[in-house]
Amino acid sequence: MIARSCAGWEAHLMMLLASIEGVPIKFPFERFQSTRARYNEMI
Repeated sequence: MIARSCAGWEAHLMMLLASIEGVPIKFPFERFQSTRARYNEMI
């Protein structure tokens, strides 16, 4: 649950940055999955 939440926050921050820069972006699901796996390894 912790890894999922952290990866979700990171993905949403990427989307926020893209929005601020005026770049259209969909939810970065592949990045979310890889980040979630890395967070799981750290826990």
